[in-house]
Amino acid sequence: MRLISTVTLELVTFARDPPAYAILSHTWAHDDVEEVNLQEMLVNPRSPSTLAKPGYKKIEQTCRIAQQLYSLNFCWVDTCCIDKTSSAELSEAINSMYTWYLNSAICFAYLCDMTDDFNTFCTSRWFSRGWTLQELIAPRELLFFDVNWSCRGTKESLKATVEKITGIPPRYLCTWNEDMDEAPVAARMAWAACERRRGKKTWHTRSWGS
Repeated sequence: MRLISTVTLELVTFARDPPAYAILSHTWAHDDVEEVNLQEMLVNPRSPSTLAKPGYKKIEQTCRIAQQLYSLNFCWVDTCCIDKTSSAELSEAINSMYTWYLNSAICFAYLCDMTDDFNTFCTSRWFSRGWTLQELIAPRELLFFDVNWSCRGTKESLKATVEKITGIPPRYLCTWNEDMDEAPVAARMAWAACERRRGKKTWHTRSWGS
């Protein structure tokens, strides 16, 4: 598993037993070039164009919050911790994603279109992503951040609102309290259909911890 040092922002690879880490859940920019990929992170020193990308700010903020507020030395961000030029690594990452979110110490959900108006939480593009379900359900602790990186609540404190948006009952938002295998298949399909209607995305059923 490839992680980012929250102190140096350098990439570190762990063959097994990675240390505690924070993980980021976010929507990619409509133009992928605004995100920072693995190859750009490996350049030393990093280019001014890389440092100026909005995606790099997300990496910096994730590292800052993880280090300063949670004393975590590592974090994981999908844009730059996966080598997307390798089909084998990309395939492995897709199949491991649920486990990575489940095993994280904390998850930061960055809603880039959430403003001071809390109503924008309900309409955020984050809830329309194909991967929202696993990134919402799997982490033991998840914090929601708005466009200014201000924490606006947790999935525990906002569970009633999240249920209205996703249709997922609060008891299923914490997989360590109730095994997702116990959730009726019909219910899972209904949640997935809800996500598809909202964002016209495809939900991958293999992500249910399988």
